[in-house]
Amino acid sequence: MPLSETSPAKIDLGFLPTPLEPLPRLSAHLGGPRIWIKRDDCTGLGGGGNKTRKLEYLMAEAQRQGADVVITAGALQSNHARQTAAAAAKLGMGCVLVLAAAVAGRDETYATNGNMLLDDLFGAEILCLEASADVNAAMAEVADRLAGEGKRASVIPIGGSNGLGALAYAEAVAELQKQAADLGIRFDRIFTARGSGGTQAGLVAGLHRTGLDARLHGISVSASDADLTAKPAPVERVLAQLAQADALVLAATEYNYSMAPALKNILDWASREPDNALLAGKPAAIMGAGGGMGTSRAQYHLRQVCV
Repeated sequence: MPLSETSPAKIDLGFLPTPLEPLPRLSAHLGGPRIWIKRDDCTGLGGGGNKTRKLEYLMAEAQRQGADVVITAGALQSNHARQTAAAAAKLGMGCVLVLAAAVAGRDETYATNGNMLLDDLFGAEILCLEASADVNAAMAEVADRLAGEGKRASVIPIGGSNGLGALAYAEAVAELQKQAADLGIRFDRIFTARGSGGTQAGLVAGLHRTGLDARLHGISVSASDADLTAKPAPVERVLAQLAQADALVLAATEYNYSMAPALKNILDWASREPDNALLAGKPAAIMGAGGGMGTSRAQYHLRQVCV
């Protein structure tokens, strides 16, 4: 269901709600805890998959823009690309897929079977690029070419990951919450695959909106260990300063009834291994000025984080 009466329009493309199933044998094999799976592989569109939820909003937006063609990108065997091609075929729209050979060591059948075969059956135009190619630039070139042909194209980002796409998974949390309540169960942790990040972003928003008290874990399906552990240079500098400090003075501005995002981010970095001892045992003073309540809410949340 939409989050509110003012939510953007969407088109029904999937079989929703998807089933919520227990996995008793896996739970027993692992010695607990009880594990359940949300079957978003059963959304139905073009073989199913989680991108169908996002495409309900993204295709509606493409139609609102007056587009007759959609363009998106991914790897050769992209599930997102397959479902986009299926959605376009269902709605009588054209589809161009810009696909990169991102997975090394595959034989020639990798480029002709599976999702690639389905993309072709759904009538999509397929452009295959090298792994190092800039697919976003390629999509822009395709849009310019189509405009020259008198067509109007809507570009859908990789993985359908933008605000509209994430909205679909904010809604999915409400769906999960209702199913759990109907079954009389409560989830402590939720695990999701993370690629382009839109699904996880939507889940974060949905958990915040519903108040569902479960910790969310995103498991990367594409980033390397180096990508996941690398720190931006500004973060490295601040962490080095924290390591040298004997005490902290935290000046808290107030943003959206809490601490500023930049401050929250640096505390998150300082709380992760191997840097999670940088703040341990150090005295801290919290102060702030401004806002209708003198940053009292920001200071309260900051104290919760630090204690």
